[in-house]
Amino acid sequence: MPVLTPSLVYAAYRRALRFGVFWGLRPEERKAPDLYRFIREVFRPLVEGVR
Repeated sequence: MPVLTPSLVYAAYRRALRFGVFWGLRPEERKAPDLYRFIREVFRPLVEGVR
C-alpha cells in the first residue's frame, strides 16, 4: 500500500474532477482532500518542533 503523500492526494482529487466522479461522492467524502491539507498544515510545525 503506498504512503499517503500530498501529491498522491492532489492527483486523486484532480483525476476525480476530470472524470466527474468527484460530484458523485457524498459531501463528507468531498471534504477529505481539504481536511487532509488542513491537518498537514496544522501539524507540520508541531512535528518539526519535536525533531
